[in-house]
Amino acid sequence: MLKFYVYSYLNHIRSSRKLEAETHRNLEVIWLLRQLRPDYKKIADFHQIKRSAYRLVFREFVALYCGLDLYSGEMIAMDGTKLKVVKSRHRSYTGAKMEKTMTESDKS
Repeated sequence: MLKFYVYSYLNHIRSSRKLEAETHRNLEVIWLLRQLRPDYKKIADFHQIKRSAYRLVFREFVALYCGLDLYSGEMIAMDGTKLKVVKSRHRSYTGAKMEKTMTESDKS
């Protein structure tokens, strides 16, 4: 079910009823779930119960990604997209501020 949650996150599908429909029609999902077809209630309950586990899994993924030097944080390339930039000291994150924010997030 965790793989199914990651799939739904990557494909921007939030509704448990739409996810249930995907289990019946989408071959990727059928393969991913090994032909299991949970109903919308099971999907919704799983998302509610395992919310803290998701945070740990995604944090481990980011740590692995950074540990393998796949993300250095030094260069950003854009394709002509115009973004509004705010260069405020209060909105930028240092390593210490990021650690503090992550610990506060875990506590809440």
